[in-house]
Amino acid sequence: MTDPAQFHPLAEAAHAAFAGARSRFRRARKAFLDEGGAEPLHDVRVALRRLRAALALHGPFVRLPRRLTPARLRKLGRRLAALRDLDVTLMLLAEVEAPPAEREALAHLRGELALRRGAATARAQRMLAGRRTRRWRRALARWVRRPRFTDAAVGGRETLVREGIALVERIRAHPGWSVEPAPDGTLPPAVEDRLHELRRRAKQARYQLDLVTEAGCAGFGPATHWLEEVQVELGLLQDLRVARALVQEVAGPWWRARLPSVVALLESRRAAAWAAWLALRVQRVTLPGPMPAPA
Repeated sequence: MTDPAQFHPLAEAAHAAFAGARSRFRRARKAFLDEGGAEPLHDVRVALRRLRAALALHGPFVRLPRRLTPARLRKLGRRLAALRDLDVTLMLLAEVEAPPAEREALAHLRGELALRRGAATARAQRMLAGRRTRRWRRALARWVRRPRFTDAAVGGRETLVREGIALVERIRAHPGWSVEPAPDGTLPPAVEDRLHELRRRAKQARYQLDLVTEAGCAGFGPATHWLEEVQVELGLLQDLRVARALVQEVAGPWWRARLPSVVALLESRRAAAWAAWLALRVQRVTLPGPMPAPA
């Protein structure tokens, strides 16, 4: 029997979000299973984020299969993130122009990370092709064909407008905006953790705002662009943090002495990324600009 809730704007928006995320994930997954490269990896991670955003934004309005849970999507996301961390580190190391005294150590580092990349690719592909992923994909496909909604899905799009405004305000109020480096200019782990959490929240909010806009709620363009800037600038800091940790893990405790060219690159990039973040941070009072008025 047809669910009468599906004729309401909220239900239509939820169905479109899940159907679109499913289609995007299906294409990206196939490309990554076929190729395993950095670009297909990016595409499958974006598709997974959109699916998680649909769960977060539209979860109260839908009755989804039990197999499709945030926990399962997070687990897959962590596996793919570990692979992406290796790609980022290898790309950074490709820019290092080492003197003769460092070349052997640098070649060993690159070779070891490339081997890890191959193994991580195989693990990610097995997970994407595995039984658990197949099960929730099939369950989602059945739901898209025969969607079910909760009583909350009978509302109008003003519900999504209010949620979009709340998403942005939560980012503006996040404590990560106020963290500072140590007196010597370094970023303690607690500071890096707080900034990473802000980045993660901004990224989630950005993808949810994309869905709000796609549902026909206009006016969130400036806020979405602002969230993307926050995500990008803090993402650079997080990438450098991850690269530093991987280099130290592979090269050993004496990596700074053995690879001064790598140290110089990471530190110069970190200084530039921190300066860019400070420039964005001072605009926090005026950004993200005007937003729709709640109904």
